[in-house]
Amino acid sequence: MTLFSPAESRLYALAGRLNAMALAMALSLFVFSGPVFHSRPWPLLRYGQVLPVALLSLCLLTPMPASPPLIGLRLRASCLTVLGLSPFLTWYLRSDGQVYFAFCTLLLTGATLWLLLEISLWLRRLATDAGNVLLRKLAQNSVSLVLFGAIVPVSAIHLAFLLLLSGVDNGWSALDLHIVWASGPAHIGLLLRVLFFWIAFHVGALCLFAGLYGQRQVHRRLFDKQEQDHKELDE
Repeated sequence: MTLFSPAESRLYALAGRLNAMALAMALSLFVFSGPVFHSRPWPLLRYGQVLPVALLSLCLLTPMPASPPLIGLRLRASCLTVLGLSPFLTWYLRSDGQVYFAFCTLLLTGATLWLLLEISLWLRRLATDAGNVLLRKLAQNSVSLVLFGAIVPVSAIHLAFLLLLSGVDNGWSALDLHIVWASGPAHIGLLLRVLFFWIAFHVGALCLFAGLYGQRQVHRRLFDKQEQDHKELDE
């Protein structure tokens, strides 16, 4: 009977974890699909956004095979930050526009972008170690998307709002995601929401691709071992 070797067991466990990360990303996209594609006030999400983050935390906070210590530490730190800040979105939606909750929700947005960047960097390192050129290119594209398609535009737009509103009484509204992302100008908010949704979808699809690739490699090795065992028995 053919059994997993220690290396194959680690690879299979890592592939399962990547698939679970893809599931967590899919759940988060489902939760936020309504606010992204409809120009209307964000619905009261209650605490539905915490579930995907909790699932992602289970995948990232346990020891990860083939993960460099520095990248693993940053991954865990970014995931813990998102997990700790995720309830503030519900509290912000229930509040009457308090500056504290608006600022914490903005921090949650930045932490989410940080997490997406760290996942992409980690997948790029895994692809490099595995010698998978296609996965490495996809991961590099994901890194570029997060940096130049999300972090730079989001930072620039919020900074522009902050400069424009700095001289008025409600200048703090530059930190308010409901005003910048949902209200107006409507085309700016829609652009930000679609970019954020697309980049999160790209990172989730990359996790799924990497997980399925890892499982396929293990199954191929097992099939080769079984073929070799059958040949030895026939001889």
